[in-house]
Amino acid sequence: MNSVGKSISVALATYNGELFLKVQLDSILQQTLAVNEIVIVDDASSDNTVNIIKEHQRNYPFIKLIQNASNYGPTKSFGIAVNNCLGDLIILSDQDDIWYKNKVSVLVDNIGNAKLIHHDANLIDDSGNKIGESLLRFINYHPIESFFVRLIREGVHGCCLMMKKEVAYAARNIPAEFIYHDFFYNLVACSLGDIKTINLPLMSYRLHGNNACGLFAEKSYARAMKDYLKNLNNMRLIVDLPIFSQYKSDIQFYIDYYSKFIYQQHSSISFMFRVARLLGVKKTFGLLINNLFGKKGVKFFYERIV
Repeated sequence: MNSVGKSISVALATYNGELFLKVQLDSILQQTLAVNEIVIVDDASSDNTVNIIKEHQRNYPFIKLIQNASNYGPTKSFGIAVNNCLGDLIILSDQDDIWYKNKVSVLVDNIGNAKLIHHDANLIDDSGNKIGESLLRFINYHPIESFFVRLIREGVHGCCLMMKKEVAYAARNIPAEFIYHDFFYNLVACSLGDIKTINLPLMSYRLHGNNACGLFAEKSYARAMKDYLKNLNNMRLIVDLPIFSQYKSDIQFYIDYYSKFIYQQHSSISFMFRVARLLGVKKTFGLLINNLFGKKGVKFFYERIV
């Protein structure tokens, strides 16, 4: 137990993280308010990740290592880590960021009656150079109160959150197929009470090519459709869970709406391909431009593009 009377756990999932893991662990261990345990689940790494963890264990026996028999993926790995945490407060951690020394103390001091609290972060590249001031501003985050709005808008990122034990307990049966573990904890916390936002950077979020999250990937149409399908599958996995019973109608509305939306998009694309086979690509595109912009648009298209 620490000076605030609350035990604090860190849940961390690793996979081939040898490049940045030591720096991340050292930043956790150098907090002004010490954590009581660090629970690490390694997802069958093939590099030096496990050896780095074991080296730290020699000096810090409160680091617990659980090794998956095979690669389970981040959702299941974080679920295992969180379920093995004993603390009153649980902080999630990625394997490649850098915590500022006051991160834990600021979160503990500010959580109050909220069920979950999250903070802002600066952005750095793989060399540690600062490339951005605010993760929250980058994703255009706005505080969200409604459960339904949380279903459709960018929410809390796992590397920036701390939750109370009751949230972790309520979320203990997270579906293994659910994509984005932090999204699940976000929804569970919202179903239990308030979520608090701190507009203060308490760590450096490392942006590099091997990031597990696709946060900064370019959003092509195909990728957008893929994301819609992922979220639709997520909703189908949780619609009948008891923890969300009071919001079942919201989740079902999401399922019905986006099922119809995706079907319409697919039907429209399939129709355009069928027309293109009959009329040719140029005529088909001309019809589309005419439908969207009228005859002036068609003239512009043919004069400047064709």
